[in-house]
Amino acid sequence: MSPRARIRVRDSKPDRAILDAEEAGIENVIKISYHGRKMGTLSPDIARFTYLATLDVSYNDLADLPEDLSALHYLQGFYARGNKLTVFPEQILLLPLLARLDLSENQITEIPHEIIKMDQLVSLNLEKLDLSNNQLTSLSGEIISLSGNLKELSINGSQIFADKITWLEESMPSTQIRY
Repeated sequence: MSPRARIRVRDSKPDRAILDAEEAGIENVIKISYHGRKMGTLSPDIARFTYLATLDVSYNDLADLPEDLSALHYLQGFYARGNKLTVFPEQILLLPLLARLDLSENQITEIPHEIIKMDQLVSLNLEKLDLSNNQLTSLSGEIISLSGNLKELSINGSQIFADKITWLEESMPSTQIRY
């Protein structure tokens, strides 16, 4: 098999999926989808898939993510929709190629000031940030630094006051704010 061939890991048992992926060669796995498995936790072993480009852990009752997630330097798409995250996972701020991020339908209450670290994505077109259906009451002012390349910001289902939404719309005129 050629290096970084397209291998997609899907299995009803995440541990078995990791074993299957290891048999294929960790360096060959570029996409892992654990969508809807209700796993409860994500193994730190996920960091061993160094060439992983897409990781979907949506709808898995995850309350947190392993710190080792930051080692996935080739990750371009990270989907953690519909989990139980209450804190913005700061380890994703360290992913240099991350272009697609979906954290909607969680219980995140605050976006950290360190969101400014995502400025490394400017030349890589991070175009959509979906934070809808979380428990957000405000957004850090640093989010405005993303306005140049951020085409859409989804915060519908949040608890952000109308004056803050107006401020976002005025501060980010080229970004469509969905609320």
